[in-house]
Amino acid sequence: MRGAVAEQQATVGATDRHLLGRVAQLGERLLYTQNVGGSIPSPTTILEIVVIFVTDGKRHLICIPYSVENLHRMANELSIKRCWFHKDHYDIPKRRQKEIESKCEIISSKEIVKIIRNSGV
Repeated sequence: MRGAVAEQQATVGATDRHLLGRVAQLGERLLYTQNVGGSIPSPTTILEIVVIFVTDGKRHLICIPYSVENLHRMANELSIKRCWFHKDHYDIPKRRQKEIESKCEIISSKEIVKIIRNSGV
């Protein structure tokens, strides 16, 4: 009888140790996931999205990939004030048109409309 109780206690102890180990692993994984990407510390991976500036040569400015968030980042990078934003695109200030267009790919107005419509925004 004593042997059976000791065996049962040993089994319960092993199960508890296993659960505690799993909880510790989970805690470790949660702790590191946000900062370094796994339970073993490693360099943080940063994904950089390449944004292409696009204009139609008529002072309408958007970016690819298209999103309102990316539009505002683009405007910030080009030092364009928020007052030039119009619902789904930025207008290029007339006095800076040549400067900004030199940093953009020029496409047709129809292509700009197609990009905006296909974005689902």
